[in-house]
Amino acid sequence: MAVIDAQGESGVRISMIAHEVGVSATSIYHFYGDREGLIEAALAERYLRNITEVNDYIAIRLASCATSEDVRAVILDAIQLVAAPTRTRIRFNRAAVLGSLPTRPRLAASIAAMQLRQVEEFARILEIGKQRGVLRPDLDTLVASSWIACVTFGQILQEIIADHVDPEAFRSLTIRAIDEMLLARVAPA
Repeated sequence: MAVIDAQGESGVRISMIAHEVGVSATSIYHFYGDREGLIEAALAERYLRNITEVNDYIAIRLASCATSEDVRAVILDAIQLVAAPTRTRIRFNRAAVLGSLPTRPRLAASIAAMQLRQVEEFARILEIGKQRGVLRPDLDTLVASSWIACVTFGQILQEIIADHVDPEAFRSLTIRAIDEMLLARVAPA
C-alpha cells in the first residue's frame, strides 16, 4: 500500500517488496499468484480498512449509550465523521479502487463482498436505533445503510468542485437530510 501511495501501481516491484518485508519473491508469488494479485490484495486491504474503521468506532460508542438520544447522537456523529474533510483522501483512494474494478473481476468480487459486509454492519447499528425508538419504525435499515454509504461517498463529487460549492454547507445538508430520513417523529398531542 505504501508503494502504491508513493509511486502508483507502476512502482510495485515484487523483488523490492520482498526485500522490504524480508521474504522471498517466491513467497509473494505463492500467496498472491503474480504482481497483479499482490496489487489487488493491497487495494482490497486499503478499501477494507477505510470502510471498517467507522463501524468499529460506532460499535465502541454504542456500548456506552444509555438513552435513545445517545444512540441518535452516535449515529449522527458517525455520519459526520464519514463526511469530514479529513477523509477526502480516503474517498479519493476508494474512488481509484472502484475505478479499477471493470478490468479486475477478482478485485470487484472482493470489494463487493466487503462493501456488503460494511452495509450490513451499519444496518445492524441502525437496528439498535430502531429498537430503541430513535429511528423510524418503518425504516428498512439495510436500504438506509446502503443509501447513507452512497450519499457520504458521493461527497467526493462535491469535493472536486469545492471552490464553487461550499463544502461545509454541503456536509450540513447531508447530515440534515440523513437525520430527517432516519428519525422517528413523535406525533403532536
